[in-house]
Amino acid sequence: MQAEFGSYGEMNRGWTASEAKGFIKLTANSTKIYQHLNQKQ
Repeated sequence: MQAEFGSYGEMNRGWTASEAKGFIKLTANSTKIYQHLNQKQ
């Protein structure tokens, strides 16, 4: 069997770790702002 045949979903070619970390920070920051502005009092 040839190694080039398939990757079976184990390869991560979409984002680097630093890109994912930045995306998580942006998403979390906007969620924190939304929660702060819309909290029940």
